[in-house]
Amino acid sequence: MLFSKVTLAVILLCMLGCSTAGNSILLNGATTLPPTKSETIKMLSAEPDQPHLIIAFVEGVAATDDYFSRSATHDAALKAMKKEAARIGAEAIIIETSGSQTYGGIFEKIHLKGKALVYSPSK
Repeated sequence: MLFSKVTLAVILLCMLGCSTAGNSILLNGATTLPPTKSETIKMLSAEPDQPHLIIAFVEGVAATDDYFSRSATHDAALKAMKKEAARIGAEAIIIETSGSQTYGGIFEKIHLKGKALVYSPSK
């Protein structure tokens, strides 16, 4: 009986915590643009000097119960964020926050948040 309770608890924790996702909120009436490739999304630590337009807030989330290490989980969250930014047509992401949250006593969920942008044509 104890084995089945422990097994059930582990399954429930995985169901509640297992997630890798990218999300976006479009800003100022922006609409999605033609998709770009996630491999070409530039990661920035500050707003670029080039003319640009912020089109969305983007987020990437991943959990260590899916990837088994903090490094692999961070990489998965970053990949999810870039995939979402590419889906809406962004060319770069300005990383704003990176944080984590422990759950289940041993697992960690990593959250990356930023602004997706497109470069404006030179005038």
